[in-house]
Parts: sequence; C-alpha cells; structure tokens
Amino acid sequence: MRTVLYGVCANTEAYLNSPYHTGQIILASTNGGERLGEVVSIDINLLSKIPKHEISSVVICSECLSEIIPSLTRIGFEIKDLYFYNHAQNYLTPCVDMQIPTAKVSNTLFAFYDLSQNLACYDVLYFCALANLERIKRNLQHVHFIIVPNKSLSHEEPGFHVFHECDDFTWRVEKILQGVMTCVTNNTGCTVLPYKESAQYYSDAPHTYPADFIPGCSRNRASSEALNSLSESHDLTYLKAPKTAHDIVQSLLKQKANNKKVVSLTLREYSNHEQRNSNVSEWMKFAQYLLDNDYFPIIIRDSYKAHLEYTCDFDQFAFMPLASLDFKVRQALYEQAFINMSISNGPTVAYNFTANCPAITFMKVDDDIPAIATSTFEKAGVEIGKDLKFRASNLQKLIWKEDTFEHLKKSFLDLVSQI
Repeated sequence: MRTVLYGVCANTEAYLNSPYHTGQIILASTNGGERLGEVVSIDINLLSKIPKHEISSVVICSECLSEIIPSLTRIGFEIKDLYFYNHAQNYLTPCVDMQIPTAKVSNTLFAFYDLSQNLACYDVLYFCALANLERIKRNLQHVHFIIVPNKSLSHEEPGFHVFHECDDFTWRVEKILQGVMTCVTNNTGCTVLPYKESAQYYSDAPHTYPADFIPGCSRNRASSEALNSLSESHDLTYLKAPKTAHDIVQSLLKQKANNKKVVSLTLREYSNHEQRNSNVSEWMKFAQYLLDNDYFPIIIRDSYKAHLEYTCDFDQFAFMPLASLDFKVRQALYEQAFINMSISNGPTVAYNFTANCPAITFMKVDDDIPAIATSTFEKAGVEIGKDLKFRASNLQKLIWKEDTFEHLKKSFLDLVSQI
C-alpha cells in the first residue's frame, strides 16, 4: 500500500526527510503537473481512479485544508484516513482532530453588550453571567458575544466615551471585554461591530439576549442587582481559562513555585479613587508571612502599574505582569491557585463565577465614593457585612474590614481551616 502526499511545497520535502516517510508514495495536487525532484504530481481526477485499497493514508502537506479535505472526501476518502504533516513540530496530526466544531445559528444565543448602556469595565462579568443563564434557560448549546459600540453612522446620534478617553476605551474593549468573553464556556467567539447599526444583522437571529435587542435601550444595561435578586439557586460557574493560558501559568509555577501551595494576591493601585486601593505595605508584609510559612504568593499588580517596579525592595516576591494585562492568564492563575486574595476591584469579581476557586475579598464602604457607597451596595442587593448571594461556593468570602496584616492573616487562616 502507498501513501498519498497531497500538495507540493517545502512541507512536502520536510515530510520526505522525516521518520514518517517509510514507504512508497503517490504525489498529488489539485491540478497536477507540479514537480518534486524527478516526481511529477497527479491531479485529483487521476487520484480518484486509484483503488482505495491500494492507499494506506493521505498526508496533506499544504495548509489549505479547508479546500483540500472536501475535495478528497468528494472522491471517496474518509476523514479518518487523512493526516496533516506539521513540519514546525515534526508531527503527523489526524485531520479529524483538527476539525473546528460547527455551530448552528438555531442553537446559539447572540448576546449583545451595548456600550451605550454599559461601561468598558469588569461589569461585563455580570453581563456574561446573565447571558449564560439565559443560554441554559433556553437549552441552547452556544453563546456568541456581540460588542455594540456607542458609535453611529448618523450625525444625529452622537456617541460619548464615559470615564475613559478614546485610546484607553479601545484598549479596555480588547483587554477586558474580549478577554472575559473568551473565557466563557460554550462561547463561539466575540464580534466587535464598527457601528451600532451593524447590530441589525445579528439581532434578526432566532435567539438574542436581551430579547428583541435594540441599541441604546436602557434594558440593555447589566448589573449585579439581577444576580442578587435571583429567586433560586443557579450554577454560575461559567468562567474557564483556555488551555494556552493554563500552560503559561503552569510553566511559571513549575519554574518557581517548587510544588508549594500558590496564593494569588491581586492589588488595586488605580489612580481614580485612591482611597479604594490596596494597602500595599500590609499586603507585602502578608506576602512575606506566606513565604515564611511555605506558601508561594504571586502578586498581580494593577493593570496600569504592571510594568513598573516598586521603589521599595520586594525582589523576594513573584510578580506576574502578564496576568495583570491578559485576563485569560489571570483567570488561569485564579483557577490554579490554592487561595486567591484581593481588595474589592473589577477583575476579582471573576472569583464568584469560577469553580474550585477559594477566595477572600476585602470590602470597603465609603459614602463619599459612589462606587462603594452604602446606597450603591443596597441598590445592588449586597448586604454589608455578609457574603455575596451569588458565588460559586461557600469558600468565597467577603471580609468587611480594613486590609491590615492582622486581618489578612486571620481571614487566610480561617479559610485554610475550611478547605
């Protein structure tokens, strides 16, 4: 039996020089007539006339799989007998393992994140939780996210950037919104539209969230209030980092953690509302306590400070700037950590939507700051002094105290005793 090599290129030559090349070959290409040394390729019509029992397998050496595989199956080859030679890794991959799962529109929820009603911030975590609940409620298999800009083709509908300048806004759409949406289980992707009018193409789909989506409508606004008001228990564990992000985190831990239990420490160091920021000196004192007690703390600085060094000497601690900038890597670290700790801030809301994610969040209340005023918590349905109603497990705690070393240490030891 012979092996068909389909496609004539440098990859074909690499295959012939690899350990996979062990017998006779048939050189083939779509139109034929291409030469590799003394051998000339046959076209697909001639290939179709060769009895299949004389061919052991087909190795595709071209990258144009989406064109070649349908051509081969049309002349009687089964996809289980087709392989792709990856010269970069010197690996023969079954094409069936490379196939991208198909998604049907009829089985997909199209979820619209309307930037005229929502900020480009971690409130998107609440939106994704609600969209995923809607997907489950409708018994749909997939969710596809649509980010609708606050930008119109009409001069009569001006858009505005709230809180963030244009460049910062664009950065946050990519790093925060798309990063979170990529980690939603059962997602088929995220589409960023150029104008709000472009939403019409997707809003005609059979399943949309919000239902009967219209850009600019106030009911498009997402908040934690809807989650706190749920009348029954729901599985809200919808976040899971992709494999590549887990591999990045695992490579760091393998190199530095020495099999110690990992504790992630997420800091808030934002220039707005500095009163809400982490008490860095106390957190570093606590990080030293963790080191002294055979834990491995990893510090995630604020995204806008990830590239900076502290003026103090904190060289003994491990930092992970990539987790500060890439939500997928941040999420992978949260999933792999023994315990996650932080002061209340946007990205750590993710704890509550992550399975097997013990976490401690220190909460502040300040009626001079709207984001953490008593009235804001009351409106959102959050009871001051208590844990969140929506959370993945009872091992996710809110601590309504200042983030001092003693409070950090006590809350940590209390949670360790429950794990």
